[in-house]
Amino acid sequence: MLIDLSEKNQKKLKIRVQELLEELSKDSSIDQLAKSKRETIGLFLAYRPWNFSLLKTPRK
Repeated sequence: MLIDLSEKNQKKLKIRVQELLEELSKDSSIDQLAKSKRETIGLFLAYRPWNFSLLKTPRK
């Protein structure tokens, strides 16, 4: 998914992703203490400016 965001909303996104990571870490710790059945999972999220060259008009 590619989206256009202002600098302000990029900062908000970064904060929300960090909050999600902190919440997941806390949940994992609680599960570990409760000895709940657990499964290792991975989460990959990339965040960077993106320019898809195929969408640009060709230069002559």
